[in-house]
Amino acid sequence: MLTNEQNDRLTRVGPSTAMGNLFRRYWHPVAPSAQLHEKPVKPVRLLGEDYVVFRDQNGQLGFMEPRCAHRLVELKYGYVVPEGLRCPYHGWTYDVTGQCTAQPAETPESRFKDKIKLKSFPFRKKKGSYFAPPWMLTDENGNWRMDHNNAQDVIAFVGQGRIYDRSKENLASSDRGLVMFRRMVEEQLRVVEAGGDPMNVFRTVEELKKIKMPPPLTYYYDRGRGADGTYTYGATTSQQLSQYSPHRDAIENLFLTEAKMRSDGKQNEKRTL
Repeated sequence: MLTNEQNDRLTRVGPSTAMGNLFRRYWHPVAPSAQLHEKPVKPVRLLGEDYVVFRDQNGQLGFMEPRCAHRLVELKYGYVVPEGLRCPYHGWTYDVTGQCTAQPAETPESRFKDKIKLKSFPFRKKKGSYFAPPWMLTDENGNWRMDHNNAQDVIAFVGQGRIYDRSKENLASSDRGLVMFRRMVEEQLRVVEAGGDPMNVFRTVEELKKIKMPPPLTYYYDRGRGADGTYTYGATTSQQLSQYSPHRDAIENLFLTEAKMRSDGKQNEKRTL
């Protein structure tokens, strides 16, 4: 059970919060690339703040503050042009860096637009996504999907609201994975508060080159049974296993123990018959 203070520390992700400072050390996926091809302007809420992302007519990507600097109209109602994103009210236009490039109502000789710039942020495409795909969680009608094995997790994510009072929780022994995760997060919060970088933050290309990534584990769906019929690491019941987790071995042991118990149970049934 968390205290109210611990709950706030782990759930508040806005600017200048402990968890917000931690999460802002990482890149975050927010939308599949297909969405910006279908509709090139998309509002996004990330870490307690609102943004607008867009793909201009030249294919360049922008990620910036959500309101026009003129009359504060929401740019999610704007439209893209070759120069960037145009506000639907008076036509102020912003390029992917947030720089205002056009103010149609001003005189041609006015340089006022050069003084206007919205805060923008780096935005990259990686393996078909710009940020986390909502189509993994909802169907075409926007309803939460319940036809896959992570449905119970989805309910826990969204059913309790953005912030829930977890001081009312009653954790059991089967929740030890959650306790381990919260301890790990707290450790990384303290690293950031001490002025350091949390785990898996790399500042240079040279640092990235030093990472040795093992080949993906081979998965089988026969309750943890390996291809040769033995119970081996990497032969688990779930592709969702975080293979690079610091607690990977402990998690895999849980899968393997369950697989062994089920197999022994089946063997006993055969002997009885």
